[in-house]
Amino acid sequence: SIDGVPSALHGSEAIVAAMRARRERTAASIRRHAVSTIDVVEQSASSLRARSYLLTSSVDAGELRLLVSGRYDDLLAPDAAGRWRFRSRRVTVDATPHLGGRPGSARPR
Repeated sequence: SIDGVPSALHGSEAIVAAMRARRERTAASIRRHAVSTIDVVEQSASSLRARSYLLTSSVDAGELRLLVSGRYDDLLAPDAAGRWRFRSRRVTVDATPHLGGRPGSARPR
């Protein structure tokens, strides 16, 4: 796990429960999750692959900390109504300087 979030979560209910539990554990700090440079890698009528980059930081007692740096590799597909929905997300962590993690670990979601 990274920052107390399990390495694999399946379904929206599991994701919501994990995020609520993490929020309760870290209530004293201010957390920010920034996603940038969203690139469509491949697209067809039935799927879309995208890559984006993430930074997660916190402010604790006035000190800014970088928690996680990495990237998302996403697979999206349209639902029956034609709305694009996430089908899978793979998280590759570059660095976790304040969490004791190792770079290069991939976490499918």
